[in-house]
Amino acid sequence: MRCSALIRVAIGAMVGPCALGACQTPGPATFADLDRAYDWNLDDGDALASSFERDLRRLLLGRNIGDALQQLRGAGYDCETGEAHERHPDPLSVCTKSFATRACQLDWRAELQPEQDAVRSVDAGFSRDCVGVNRDFPGEQRSAIDDQLTPMKP
Repeated sequence: MRCSALIRVAIGAMVGPCALGACQTPGPATFADLDRAYDWNLDDGDALASSFERDLRRLLLGRNIGDALQQLRGAGYDCETGEAHERHPDPLSVCTKSFATRACQLDWRAELQPEQDAVRSVDAGFSRDCVGVNRDFPGEQRSAIDDQLTPMKP
């Protein structure tokens, strides 16, 4: 009986840190790493959107809002901040970034809600519009990209 209790304690010590999230892979350390971490043209859109939001939260939550906005701007995002209001004394900031490759138009969005000068919540989005519609995300998009970049038909 005593041996099984020791085994449970030893297993708990090994599993405990992972159960608390300490064993998760850290992910990209900077916004430049985030840009390089995924194949934004080809990877699964749902997986990209989920990873993007997870990585943004990890990089931005708890940081000073001014520093977070400066980091996003340094990574090529255009950021706008709303006006404060008596019911919302800490205004929302919305940052967007667009990039086009030969195959796709890629768009990222980050919404930061501060509280007392620190980022309290992060909402993120990712979309892509590619030549054809099979890789468009979050759904098929018929656009000028499909007409202008597709090969001419014989």
